[in-house]
Amino acid sequence: MPIGRAAMALAFVCLTGVIAVNFMPRMKEYRVVDVEARRLEAERAVLVMEKERLLSEPDPLASREYVELKARDQLGYYRPGEVVFQFLDEGAAVPVRTP
Repeated sequence: MPIGRAAMALAFVCLTGVIAVNFMPRMKEYRVVDVEARRLEAERAVLVMEKERLLSEPDPLASREYVELKARDQLGYYRPGEVVFQFLDEGAAVPVRTP
């Protein structure tokens, strides 16, 4: 019977080797996927915090004053009869707008 035990031990070693050879590349792949999943989870947490911060701030476009201020500053709009003074740096190019 010692040959039977030796054959079983050899079969066990071979089977273990086959499993290890097939399993090791998957372990490496698992580690890569695990690292990527952790990175994505951390990125998601940052984005969730940014979303909460943005949602907690008041919406500037909901304010008529804010929209009017931006229209004046960026678009050069003004009300009829209003006098607008613009102070410019020397040499700055100024687009000419007519009402």
